[in-house]
Amino acid sequence: MTVKVYKNATHHNGHASAPKLLRREKLEQRGTDTVFENAVLRVTALGDPDAPGVFVCFTGTLLAMGGIDAEEFVGSTRLPGFSALFVSDLARSWYNAFAPETFTEAIADRIAGKRVITLGNSMGGYGAIWASKYLPVETVIAFAPQFSMHPEVMPGEKRWRNFRRKIGQWRHRSMEDHFREDVRYYTINGDAPEDREHWTQFPSGANMEHLLVADTGHYPAARFKQAGILSEVIAQCTEGNSPLDVIREGGFEVSRIGDGNA
Repeated sequence: MTVKVYKNATHHNGHASAPKLLRREKLEQRGTDTVFENAVLRVTALGDPDAPGVFVCFTGTLLAMGGIDAEEFVGSTRLPGFSALFVSDLARSWYNAFAPETFTEAIADRIAGKRVITLGNSMGGYGAIWASKYLPVETVIAFAPQFSMHPEVMPGEKRWRNFRRKIGQWRHRSMEDHFREDVRYYTINGDAPEDREHWTQFPSGANMEHLLVADTGHYPAARFKQAGILSEVIAQCTEGNSPLDVIREGGFEVSRIGDGNA
């Protein structure tokens, strides 16, 4: 089971709005086994290490999954055959605080020969895309990801300025060169005005599906969870299917952005 470390908060009772849900859920989401940990990076594991597939899950600035619980997709009857790794950037540096090799070497034996799906929300969604440059990833599922946090690329981004100021070394300015032709990408974006600056920069391609979900702000994953469709959205993406119909059947207005169609 997932180990959740709560910090001065009460767990969501199922009725709060998505922003309140995420503000109140000041928790860390971890697996039950620590794979690697230093001052800036932590990787933990959950589930059967011999499973043929693995979700590499990137946590957000609260070191949580932004409304995504491990039980939504790992070890469930909906997606059998998967374990999970939880990757936490402890410096909240958008994966600039450590060399990619530190990360890839830490998990190499955990992903060897497996189906690799990366998944994340917000900073974690950025991480899911970032990792596809360095890992043998089959599919990326990114909820409300950023395109860049560099102040010269995204000067209008003010939401995480306290974290951004502390980034001393920029190992990557943006995700411009992190999208690969041999990887399927699903980005599921909300309609927060601040997010528009990011998703309008995503490249288009036949292996990509970028979706915009109305009335979800920066929290489409949390909204899907509240509507009971998050597991199925993730399952559809994992199998290479568009989640459009599932999202619409869940009562959301959703449209494609750009020219891609994964």
